[in-house]
Amino acid sequence: MAGSNVLATSLENIGAVFHPALTILNAGWIEATGGDFEYYLQGITPSVARLLERIDAERLSVAAAVGVRSMSAREWLYLSYDSPGKDLYEAIRNTGSYRGIKAPPGINHRYIWEDVPMSLVPLASLGEALDVPTPTIRMIVDLASILHSTDYWAAGRTVRTLGLAGMSVRQIRQFVGGASRPAHGARPRAKGA
Repeated sequence: MAGSNVLATSLENIGAVFHPALTILNAGWIEATGGDFEYYLQGITPSVARLLERIDAERLSVAAAVGVRSMSAREWLYLSYDSPGKDLYEAIRNTGSYRGIKAPPGINHRYIWEDVPMSLVPLASLGEALDVPTPTIRMIVDLASILHSTDYWAAGRTVRTLGLAGMSVRQIRQFVGGASRPAHGARPRAKGA
């Protein structure tokens, strides 16, 4: 349940699914127009939505590995905006609240310099520690690092900087407090990453 502890709240961050990848994949359009297009409704095409679904699936896998039941982005859109859809693209198209929301005016924006080091890097780091592959998330972190000439792997939060390196799933859950038992099949031991 979102809000039950910092781990659940962090893993429920839907902005991490949408913002960095969407900004990076639309970097040319953002720079050419100063963000003068509808960020979600024009910036998310079927192909972009498929990539966002991969990021979301990786986020959900990391959450499951620590026993957190997190909503998918598509479920979140339905519960937050009553936006149905057979896939993420259709759900986004059915989100009336996204009409009129413009893209950021440039790629030097919090959607990258905040969401990448504070959300995507921790997801990838925790995934690595728990043997959960996050190749799509890692690719977005690498692209963001190139676009901003910043090493977001070094600047971001990792299991080491968060004090979680070497902890078991149980120890991680006890450390953050308030979480229920780990999900069935969760990896028993986190590696130091």
